[in-house]
Amino acid sequence: MPCADLVRLGAPHDGGYVLPRAALGRARRLVSMGLNDDWSFESDYLDATQGSVLCFDHTVDGEFWAEKTLKNVLRRRWGKVGDVRRYRSFFARPDAEHRRTMVGFDRPGSVSLRTILAEVGDVELGLKIDIEGWEYRLLDQLVEHQRRFAFVVLEFHDVDLMADRITRFLDAADELAVVWVHANNFAGHDEQGDPIVVEISLAARRHLDGAGPTEPTTDGNADQHTSPNDPTAPELVLRFASS
Repeated sequence: MPCADLVRLGAPHDGGYVLPRAALGRARRLVSMGLNDDWSFESDYLDATQGSVLCFDHTVDGEFWAEKTLKNVLRRRWGKVGDVRRYRSFFARPDAEHRRTMVGFDRPGSVSLRTILAEVGDVELGLKIDIEGWEYRLLDQLVEHQRRFAFVVLEFHDVDLMADRITRFLDAADELAVVWVHANNFAGHDEQGDPIVVEISLAARRHLDGAGPTEPTTDGNADQHTSPNDPTAPELVLRFASS
C-alpha cells in the first residue's frame, strides 16, 4: 500500500525497518522478539515516541556477551568491545526491559504471544519479530490478535522453503497492509535469484490513507530510506508475480 511520510527506525543497513509515521505514532509500546547485539530499532522507537519497549530473547545472557566480547577483541573490532556496557545501559532505562524468555508456547522458560498481550493491557502496540524457524508458529497468534497492532515488522528467513506459509499469513492478516518490503542481501538468493531472507513492514489499515495496494519498489536504492543490509554487496532485486 502506498504511504506518505515514511521513516526508518534502526541501523542504516542491517537492523532497520521502514514505517509510516502515522502508524508509529499510535504504538504505545513495542514488543520485540529477537535482540542479539543490535537494539538500534528499539532505541529509535523510544526516541520517536512516548512509549516503552519489552524485549524477549533467551539467547542473550552473560555467556553470550562473554563470547561476543572475546570475538570482537580477537578480530580487533574495538568499537564493538563496549557493546555489553551499552546493552546494560540501555536496558537499565525505566522504559526498556529485556526478558531472557523464549516466545512460543506457555510452558517453563517460554511464553505465548497471547499471554504477552494479556499482560501488557489494552494498548495499541508495535511488534518486531525475527522469524528464523520456530517463530513461524507465532503467525497464527499474530493473525488472531492483529487488531492490537499499529505496526508489525518481520524478518522472514528460509523464504524459499516457507513461501506458502508466509503467503497464507499475509492473506489472513487482512487488517494489516504491507507498506515496505526489502531483500536482505546477507543471506543470498535461491536458484531462481529470489532472496532467502526478506524484511516486511505492515501497518494497520485504519491508520493509513486508504489508497489501493501497489507493487513495492523492486530497487531498494530507489527508496531514500533503504540501503543494503550488507553495504559491500549489491542489493537483491525483488520480483513480483503478476496479478
